[in-house]
Amino acid sequence: MPNVSHTMLCPAQQRAFDSLSAGVQLGSILGLRGGCGRGKTTILKKLHMEVGGAFLNMKDFVEASARNHPLALEETLYRLLFDTLSSHPVVIMDDVHLLDLF
Repeated sequence: MPNVSHTMLCPAQQRAFDSLSAGVQLGSILGLRGGCGRGKTTILKKLHMEVGGAFLNMKDFVEASARNHPLALEETLYRLLFDTLSSHPVVIMDDVHLLDLF
């Protein structure tokens, strides 16, 4: 993937990025939805570059779930987020829609 800090966003991506940036604050939960290949990961990585914190993706979840019971997906997600939030003020999680837990 190209260097995200120098990536130009299309107008729709820029609007999504601006909305997310404006909404990021302590205690907020924000979502970004869109079709496959629409640049959601690019937007989230650019947001991460701007606000800092931790960036989690499905690789992190799969690694965490390998240490737990296969039926404990919700608990694994909770523990992963809780542990990450304990050391970072902001957590950005990509591809959470793939879990289909919500």
